[in-house]
Amino acid sequence: SHIAPAAKIVGEVRNADVYLGIFGVRYGSIDQATGISMTELEFNEAEASGKPMFLYVIRDDAPVKVSDVERDPKATAKLNSFRDRILRKNVVYMFSTVQDLASQGYSDLEKL
Repeated sequence: SHIAPAAKIVGEVRNADVYLGIFGVRYGSIDQATGISMTELEFNEAEASGKPMFLYVIRDDAPVKVSDVERDPKATAKLNSFRDRILRKNVVYMFSTVQDLASQGYSDLEKL
């Protein structure tokens, strides 16, 4: 039985005890049915479910490779809008390096 990727990830979030969201410099794979990225679909489900969320957003001044940054203008607009929404409505940790992210992630999960 084939489950659509979007349905699978939403189910995974639904079954999780906590949602850990990491948001970087790409919008992510798009779900063709909705035009929304898999990452945003995950976030929407976690938000709707009211479960505990630990959210990590990359800082604007983080050292990232140019090749890693979103290039598609439509995806960039969606990423910026999504990022603004996350920052407006939630407490987030702003990270700049993988080590910084990992350290904060472990620290947050230890609080559970």
